[in-house]
Amino acid sequence: MGLLKKAATYTIVDVSGQIPPLKEIKLAIENTPVVDIEGSSKGEAFGFCHISDVYEKGVIQGETVLGFGVRHDKKSTSKELLKKKYKEAIKKARAEFRGSKKKMTKDDRRLIKENIQGELNAGATPIQKLIEVLWDTEGKRLYIGSGSKGAVDACTNLLINTFKDATFMPWNPLSPDTEHSGDAKGTKDNFQNAFFTWIFYKTKVKKDEFWLPVNIKFLQNDTTVSVRGDTAISLETYLAVYNGRMVDALDLGCSVGSGDARKEYQVSLSRGSWAFKKLSVKPNIEHENIDSAVFERAAAFREFTECYLKQVREFEEIRNDEKEDGAFWNGLLNLASKQVKEGLENLGVQT
Repeated sequence: MGLLKKAATYTIVDVSGQIPPLKEIKLAIENTPVVDIEGSSKGEAFGFCHISDVYEKGVIQGETVLGFGVRHDKKSTSKELLKKKYKEAIKKARAEFRGSKKKMTKDDRRLIKENIQGELNAGATPIQKLIEVLWDTEGKRLYIGSGSKGAVDACTNLLINTFKDATFMPWNPLSPDTEHSGDAKGTKDNFQNAFFTWIFYKTKVKKDEFWLPVNIKFLQNDTTVSVRGDTAISLETYLAVYNGRMVDALDLGCSVGSGDARKEYQVSLSRGSWAFKKLSVKPNIEHENIDSAVFERAAAFREFTECYLKQVREFEEIRNDEKEDGAFWNGLLNLASKQVKEGLENLGVQT
């Protein structure tokens, strides 16, 4: 799901170091050749292209935003055929090794397999995939149109090789104090579970700012349990919270601005990643051309990201204050207890 779709998925990469002016960035991207792997032994390659066409070059440039594409060429070959040819080659190689009284090593087998894969790649036709990228030079961020770590890493590596004096790092909204308060991965995952649970609680006390549109998932014994439908009145949801389960993923609605400038965002969030999935914004804007779509999307991504970052900072302050943190969890439990009691009574169950 790309950046310019109605429901966009994007991952943020921070940009720092010596960043060239917009015009130099544009020229560098346009002048970087696409690697043609047709007929070669290479299995995949990455290069720059237009944001809407893998076969065209070009960069859309605004005052502070650049829009371009990363073209991913990848070949698909038969695993069964590779397995068959590998067995045949190993059998032949073993006979040759016996004759020379040498022992076949692990590296010998790896080289045989790589050579066979290269031969198969040479006869395969690459399939092109487009990854859309927006570079917000003022905000010093990249918005990469994918939630896949592999795709994001490939785009980042291509940019690192093109702009060697700039630094590209995965976006992390956690402050250094939170990030270094324990094991990095454990801290992030634990923080996200608690943060999503707090967001769930916040939707109940500030309904004009946040709401849960469709879906919520809870962590239970390292697995997720989904609750779909109207989560605002779901007894199952409050039972999960009452039983101490943490929110693991959720669809979140968020309003920004007021009056004619009010926008409503909806996004899917999940533990283990800072990617924003299926982000949509209302009111929808009809675009006359691809340029205006790029600039509007860049502004929307920046606005929502700053809103999200503000919530992370607010929760960090609560989490770092023992009194505030305790008040949040007590408030959550009291809310869940009340809702569970009312829900069971509505079903005719005595409590």
